[in-house]
Amino acid sequence: MNNDLFFQEIAEAGYLLLDPLHPASLGGTRLLIALRETPTEHHYDPERIDLSRSDPDGGVAQARLTLAALTSGAWSLSSGPVVLRDRFDKRVYFFTYGGALEIYAKAEIAVCVLTSPAPIVEMSNEPGSVAEQLVTETEALLARMHANWGRDDHGYHQRLVEIEPLELYAATIFYLSETYEQNSALRRSFHHFYDMLRQEQEWLHGLGRPKNAPMQLAALLAPAGSDPASSNP
Repeated sequence: MNNDLFFQEIAEAGYLLLDPLHPASLGGTRLLIALRETPTEHHYDPERIDLSRSDPDGGVAQARLTLAALTSGAWSLSSGPVVLRDRFDKRVYFFTYGGALEIYAKAEIAVCVLTSPAPIVEMSNEPGSVAEQLVTETEALLARMHANWGRDDHGYHQRLVEIEPLELYAATIFYLSETYEQNSALRRSFHHFYDMLRQEQEWLHGLGRPKNAPMQLAALLAPAGSDPASSNP
């Protein structure tokens, strides 16, 4: 895409989440964020982005992006939250399973384009939404997997950024689906969430991905030389 088209797409918005993977997807595969020197005051005007950036050595660092500190370039991103903040500290939350960030800067504006083959999920302001539950459960699973690495934070993050985002997303969906299939109380209490899991599982099957073994998420994120069964979240 011509770089100027990014500026045209977001000319009348502060951010845009675009290109869902299918009509009922919880997120898009492209997130455009505009950082402007002067707020438009016609819509939400982000002035800062917080996210997890992949370092050249394979580790992960927390990055805080502002217009004053940005130059054009490209980064790899780790799985984690993406938080927009405006001048009043009003926040908009997203979650990515990994991806890439490209920055296009020119006078008085920069457009940050986050892309991923897995859904970039926008958190709803509605408590208990399906999107919020997916992110909460994903973060809980990843936190338990992280704990298996002990003090080796760098090793865990290095492994996390090596995983292809759609593979991480699929493993998470299949793990949660199996958990809910085995627990009727969960299915009754969170039937909308379970419906979403079944829908995503069917979509992933349509991509040619067979139903993953329950331990795949653990196998993907297990420390080298460990038994994935002992790491199963």
